Amino acid sequence: MRYFTNVFAVILLLTLMNSSEQVTAFTRDIKQEVKRLFDGKLYLNINAPCIFKEADFSIQNFIPSVSNVPLIMVSPDGVKINMKRELLCHDDGDCDECDDCDDFGKLLSTSWIVRINDLVNIEEIDFEKHGINIELEEIGGRTDKEGSVIRLVNLHSISDVHSVFNLAFSKEPLQVAHDDWDPEIKRAINQSRIISGMTRKQVFCVTGHPEAFERHEEPGKVVETWFPFQAYQLPRMIKFENGILVSFGDLGPLQLDD
Repeated sequence: MRYFTNVFAVILLLTLMNSSEQVTAFTRDIKQEVKRLFDGKLYLNINAPCIFKEADFSIQNFIPSVSNVPLIMVSPDGVKINMKRELLCHDDGDCDECDDCDDFGKLLSTSWIVRINDLVNIEEIDFEKHGINIELEEIGGRTDKEGSVIRLVNLHSISDVHSVFNLAFSKEPLQVAHDDWDPEIKRAINQSRIISGMTRKQVFCVTGHPEAFERHEEPGKVVETWFPFQAYQLPRMIKFENGILVSFGDLGPLQLDD
């Protein structure tokens, strides 16, 4: 009896430690609300990189085909950017649990076609076992390549659906919702530029989540430095003091002297 009890305890523990993408049976109400909210043309509140995956062949034509694998997971708790594709997989990239993993395809490259504050069209909504894939098409005309995809996870109620929608999308450009922002700053955001004097939130409307950041205190001020992803020709370093942008640019020469 003790042996079976211990086995059950181990299985329960492994289940609780499993991926943050919980297996969800989406109710009819949740599906209807997702289709209602995620419809038509919307503005992105986040960057939306993905990975191009080339299948060895398509069943219909027996020719190579390309699909998109999401790198962005949006849950009611927040946005997770997984630049290592294996973090999205449920079994180290070799499983039959989702459409992202198969033995007949190869990963090509990371795509940064769509970015924060872009106008996108919702092309398709796929309800899968571990989440909902939202297929995006960039409308700005910068490229004729494939669009992108983000994954919604851990949706258990209508409230959860609204939470992830508000994290990922907006019905108007990000700067439009802020009447109190300086017109020059709003113009810069509309042009995907950053200028001195911006707040962290205003800079985020241009850069999205940084790849990394540092924060420390100096006499009379809090200094925060962002290191943006280098896919959108952004500055390599963005420095804030007490929440206000004071400088940005290259990192400077590497100093190796002791």
